[in-house]
Amino acid sequence: MKTMKFFLMILLFFMMLYENGNTQWLLKINGLKTDYHYSPAVAAYEDKTALVGFFSAPKNYIYKTTNGGDFWFELPWEYGSPISISILNNNKIWVATSAAEIYVTNNGGMNWELQFADTSKTKFFNYIKMFDENNGIAMGDAPSNDKPMLILRTTDGGINWISVNDSFFIGGYSRNDRKIISFVSSATGYLYPSISGQVQNKLFKTTDAGKTWSSFLLSSPPVWVLKFFDENIGFVATFNFFNPPVLMRTKDGGIIWEVINPPSQEIPRDIEFVPNNPNKIWLTDYNKLFFSSDMGNTWVEQFVSDTNLKATSIVFGDSLNGWLFCDEGKVYKTSNGDRVTSQNNHQIVKPSTY
Repeated sequence: MKTMKFFLMILLFFMMLYENGNTQWLLKINGLKTDYHYSPAVAAYEDKTALVGFFSAPKNYIYKTTNGGDFWFELPWEYGSPISISILNNNKIWVATSAAEIYVTNNGGMNWELQFADTSKTKFFNYIKMFDENNGIAMGDAPSNDKPMLILRTTDGGINWISVNDSFFIGGYSRNDRKIISFVSSATGYLYPSISGQVQNKLFKTTDAGKTWSSFLLSSPPVWVLKFFDENIGFVATFNFFNPPVLMRTKDGGIIWEVINPPSQEIPRDIEFVPNNPNKIWLTDYNKLFFSSDMGNTWVEQFVSDTNLKATSIVFGDSLNGWLFCDEGKVYKTSNGDRVTSQNNHQIVKPSTY
């Protein structure tokens, strides 16, 4: 009896250790169309609400859940492919599309209103972010090699979208990827554009909503993922097919960059800060998910039931509730997303300044 009791105590201890050290990610696809491919547009709000938009032949779709992924329902959507989604609350949602349009809904997605469409200024939106009821930023590819990348600002909830860029990034585009743009406020943002077919080795920063830009030279382009927590703290993950990925961190808004140990030698797909805590960071490559509780110095791999994730995006609605979106319609949800206590003893690369 004593032996059995001792064994049960040991088993319970290891179960607690495992549960404390690994965030639980559960598959949540009930009601969701699951035959789409390639990096869907995603957004999340608080603990229960999330949206995912994508193209699946022969049409475009936006799905929404309001109960933590237990059920997804299709929203009425007859417009361009959703490229970027910004959600302010359960009712107020903006969508930027591949057809160079911006739409807004005030009733949770039941009806949509066109706010912007001008193919002379852009033919493809790649980013939209609303910071409150009034202030937001949207960005689109240059319509041709002799025209500038479109940067729009609104101060009235999208009633008026004003172009603020007429000289920067001539022929600029984002490679159809919203993950190389990161605005932390309606004034301050970071961008890694491609210019007229040429990949740059500079990261650009604006503090006046896109009117003017400064630049920082990067030692290891090109950038695949760009994510800032605030105007000072941010990460870039770079990769080229001749070298392993490089993960770099800045704590002073891009002046000094530190090279830190990447948790994976695979191409990075997304980086996400846990809201309100710059020390807690999630990173995913195509098939593995990692967490850091010390601003990227060390990482621990997190268990997800699927060993072939095909992960594309991570997004958190609050500090506990996060979503991992994957190709082929797979969506995973966690409700204890910042409660990872154990860390693997990965070797830390000594920082280098660029």
